[in-house]
Amino acid sequence: MDTQWNPKKLHVIEFAKAGQTISGIEPLQNYERLMAELRPQSPLNAVKWTAKGFTRPVTGAPDDKCVDLTLETILYSTCQRCMGELELPMALTHRFVFVKDEATAEALDEAAGDEFEEDFLAASKEFDLHNLIEEELILAMPFIPMHETCPEEVPLQSSDADFRAALTSKPNAFAVLGSLKKG
Repeated sequence: MDTQWNPKKLHVIEFAKAGQTISGIEPLQNYERLMAELRPQSPLNAVKWTAKGFTRPVTGAPDDKCVDLTLETILYSTCQRCMGELELPMALTHRFVFVKDEATAEALDEAAGDEFEEDFLAASKEFDLHNLIEEELILAMPFIPMHETCPEEVPLQSSDADFRAALTSKPNAFAVLGSLKKG
């Protein structure tokens, strides 16, 4: 049976059971929330993604329904040190296990803690894979984007020599008041 899988309305349980793989290359402009966090991108910049569905046996329970998501792109942000353009190459792979509802997903995520690299999500007959791709890219971005070494030297001081000289050339207002009081 040849089924067309729509990434914007993906029946994830059936996709995982069928062991199917879908992939695509989409322009970054299709991801509005991500674009709001970035510098303007070339219209040629794209996200290359692959989603592979599969089931994983679980002892004494139904098989887990899983999707491995792989993403590749280059994002352009602003370095918070030099304010110049910062290239952020992204290459991510993440596993998602789909469960019956949000409450189960939340409980399993809490129980797993940081021990597991996978996330638990509520299954849906119309799961938006496009939205998940965007969220994964946003979460992978550095909180404070900065170059390892900025292309130009950045002054890391709040003032320069001229500013300090101007401060020392002016008399201290309290010293002037003190001299008036003595006189």
